[in-house]
Amino acid sequence: MIKVYIVYVILSVCLIFSVINAEKVNEKAATAPTLEFVKIITFDMFAALMQLQKSVIANAQKTLDGLYSPSDIEKFAVKWVNSYRQPKMDPNNQTPIFKYMLEETLNKTLVASHFDIKPTNDLYWQLLKCWNTLEPWKNTGNVLAKLREAKDINGNPRFKLAVLSNGDYETLFFDSLIFQKENNFVFDYIFTSTNVKVFKPNPAIYKQVMDTLHLEKNEIFHIAGAPGDAHGSKKFGYITGWNNELKNQYNYDDVYPDYPMNHLEE
Repeated sequence: MIKVYIVYVILSVCLIFSVINAEKVNEKAATAPTLEFVKIITFDMFAALMQLQKSVIANAQKTLDGLYSPSDIEKFAVKWVNSYRQPKMDPNNQTPIFKYMLEETLNKTLVASHFDIKPTNDLYWQLLKCWNTLEPWKNTGNVLAKLREAKDINGNPRFKLAVLSNGDYETLFFDSLIFQKENNFVFDYIFTSTNVKVFKPNPAIYKQVMDTLHLEKNEIFHIAGAPGDAHGSKKFGYITGWNNELKNQYNYDDVYPDYPMNHLEE
């Protein structure tokens, strides 16, 4: 009985902190900057637009069907996705940073999961493609299509729309094809971590949008999916939205996203 009570207290405290955190983020967002001068909206691919973990699990199940149990494949996929972070690379290594990360984490996760799949096996390369065909969050394609339809007073497209995400161009391009297929939507630009050789929230990955398009910070609206991306974007100076489909906590006190949301369609 005492154990049950203790668990109840812990859960209650966690809920209180969660509510306080959400209220704090929303309170800071009450003074959000205007979008009047925004010329481009950028989106994170793997959290703001896509259901990464769910998709990688489903793709891995298809790839490894019959070779391992469904539960073991799911554990493998979850472990692989959770190991996604900027790798430590030799400065002389010319492998694109995201490709390096994907292969390094796959190798380690295969060993940890006791899956006997080597780079010489076709299955290995099929697994790497599990990140190339992701499922979007509900209504994401419709939101992108509606933004594309928005016009300025002269009848021209109101915004340019782009991907600003960790990843290499090939992976992000293939992931974006579902919007072309289902919504007749194509991004104007895809900004990746390959050129700057870093992952978010390094300022360099955000700065490339300004440098490439010769824009000011108040002309760029970035919609993040992870709290670290939301913090990095806002700290860099971009107007920032946070599509918190993953229901994460925002554990930063210096800057807050301007437009927090639970779903992109908000």
